[in-house]
Amino acid sequence: MSLNETSPFEHLLPYLQNHFKWKKKSVTYQMYSHAISSLQIRVSDYFSIVDILSFEDKTSHELHLVLLLLFQAFSEGSLCISLETDALSAMSERLGFDQNFVIESLETLQANLVKKQYATMAYIDEKELSTNSTSNFQLEFKPLVVLTTTNRSYLYFHKYFYAAWQVKQKILHRIAMEKPHRSFATIHELVEKGEKEATGFSLNLQQKLAVILSLLKGTFIISGGPGTGKTTIVSRLIYYYLVMENIQEDEIILTAPTGKAAQKLADVVKKNLQERPLAEKLIKVVDRLEGVTIHRLLRYHPIKNSFQYHRENPLHAKIVVIDEVSMLDVSMMNFLLEAVRPNTKLIFLGDRNQLPSVDAGAVLADLLANNAAIYSLDAQKLLQIQQTNLYTASEAVEDRFVILEIVNRQKDFADLPNSIVTISKSIIQGKYPKEFSDLIPILQKETTDLTSLQGGYVFLASKNKQQEQIKAF
Repeated sequence: MSLNETSPFEHLLPYLQNHFKWKKKSVTYQMYSHAISSLQIRVSDYFSIVDILSFEDKTSHELHLVLLLLFQAFSEGSLCISLETDALSAMSERLGFDQNFVIESLETLQANLVKKQYATMAYIDEKELSTNSTSNFQLEFKPLVVLTTTNRSYLYFHKYFYAAWQVKQKILHRIAMEKPHRSFATIHELVEKGEKEATGFSLNLQQKLAVILSLLKGTFIISGGPGTGKTTIVSRLIYYYLVMENIQEDEIILTAPTGKAAQKLADVVKKNLQERPLAEKLIKVVDRLEGVTIHRLLRYHPIKNSFQYHRENPLHAKIVVIDEVSMLDVSMMNFLLEAVRPNTKLIFLGDRNQLPSVDAGAVLADLLANNAAIYSLDAQKLLQIQQTNLYTASEAVEDRFVILEIVNRQKDFADLPNSIVTISKSIIQGKYPKEFSDLIPILQKETTDLTSLQGGYVFLASKNKQQEQIKAF
């Protein structure tokens, strides 16, 4: 932006004031003034509020509040907000809104929700969703959706509610359509034999289980941080799949939200596979592997704002591997699932604690909402564990994901003098490397706890509870 240009926010408040006929001393005006200066809401979102409220009474101050909260939550990656008074009040306080105004507005909101008085909201009970399939459920089109569950009610934008619901339905449909051709014991035996013949990297029990289950299941999730072996597992999966199945050159797809992530996935997988003995025909399959972005994979048409591949024209593939799923928003996941055949093996890779999606919807975190993997007796036996006191596991979640916890990179670099592992151990012991000489007074005065070390950066929790980054190299 040049010096002569003005921020689009500069004229926003006067426009809203004129449109809604606010006085400058009104609480609603002050709320928007605070929101524009402090919140992460785009200019276009404010105009969306104007459009939504054009169907309602302009003096419905509680709707102004709840829409600001919803757009703020959306900017933070959430698809919805809880409509319970305690949750809305806590969020309003965190964002700095006038609490007297908030209390009064929330009382009005709750009374009108009970009466279903808002024309811009479609009201859905969770029980209605459980009795409808993807094909016969039609949601009344309103800008907003109120979903009532057993314990709480939630407010969504229509687009994202429908996309999230469809993602869930499509995954459940894929699972219901699965017809396993081999048993756990058969796959286990194949993998054990193959690992004895493998050279170099040896799989730990978690990784071995991930390979077995990804071969056994049509839809599978592998979650773990950097260095936990996600790409190695995919390489093993594809190798065993090549051995077991008659597969063609274009039937393995490696994709990710970004070109860099997709290419890195393909490069590592190809390198790993080229180290294994393969027939001439299979070598050609491996050599043709490439990474593509999801947009390129589905052939996005900007002018039509649509994809070439969809339910009526699905992808021709036997395996689709999606890396960096944590970066994938719910709408893109919906389009991807739409284009993948029910009998295509679908493998999700990602770190639920890593990069957020560009748009709303933490898909990987939602898929792993229970936080703990639920394993069959065969899987428990392999891991040498026994799961007790768990809620009853349905077929939908049992053996559907592995959360990798063992970091292998640390073993390779732990003894190097300049490795992050060595430096972190020194700092924890109070032995600061000479490169930190200028920072030692700051570290000793301002910090109370070394919380974590990632990617060459030392993260320190300061007394004011804010995260500070100090580059280690």
